[in-house]
Amino acid sequence: MQTQFNWTIPSDNNNILENIIGKEIRSIIKASHETYSDHISYLNDVGIAGYRDQFSFFKYALGSFIFSFSDGTECAFSSAEDLNSIIMSLQKSSTQEINQNYIFDDDDVLDFIKLDTIESSTDLQNTINKKITTINILTKANLNDKEKLLPSEKGVEFIFENHKKIILSHNLTENNFVFSIQTETDALERKDFIVLKTYTE
Repeated sequence: MQTQFNWTIPSDNNNILENIIGKEIRSIIKASHETYSDHISYLNDVGIAGYRDQFSFFKYALGSFIFSFSDGTECAFSSAEDLNSIIMSLQKSSTQEINQNYIFDDDDVLDFIKLDTIESSTDLQNTINKKITTINILTKANLNDKEKLLPSEKGVEFIFENHKKIILSHNLTENNFVFSIQTETDALERKDFIVLKTYTE
C-alpha cells in the first residue's frame, strides 16, 4: 500500500535531511504549474523587464523543485505562504518506493524542466554529482511579530564538497517571486540570515 506524502517544514524531516548528507544530487527538475507563456504574461502584467530566459523560468516559475539523490531518494521542495516557510516532501525512498500522489503523475503540473536541458549558471551546474557536506535551515534576522509566530524556515542551504552553495528561498530575494533556487552569484546577503538548524557529516 502506498503512503500519501505530506508537505511539511524542513525541520520536521530530520531523518530525510540527515540521510541526504554525504549523498550527491543527480538531477534537479522544476515541476511547474505554469507554462513559459504564463511566466512571460506575469512579467508583462507586473512590469518586470528581466527574467525572460529559460533559466529564469526554471528558477522562478510557480511550482516545486524535485531533487534526485545518488541513493535513489527523490525529494520535492516548495514553499507555503501560510507557514512563511519552505516545505518539502519525500517522493521516492532509497528503496524506490513511490508515494501516493507522486508529483510526476500530477495532472496539475504543466511542465517538467530539467536543469541539464537548459543553459544555466555554472554555479548551479557545478553542484550536480557533488557530495553534500552540510545542510542549513535558515530564517531571516529581522522577522516581524507575525512571522515570529509562524515556522518561518525561509531557506534551505546545501553546501557541497567543492564549497559551492545553493539556497532554496522563500521570499529571501528582493524580486516579485516567492519561491526560487539561488546560487552564490545571486544577491543574497548572508548577514540577513540566521541558521536555525544544521545537518553535517
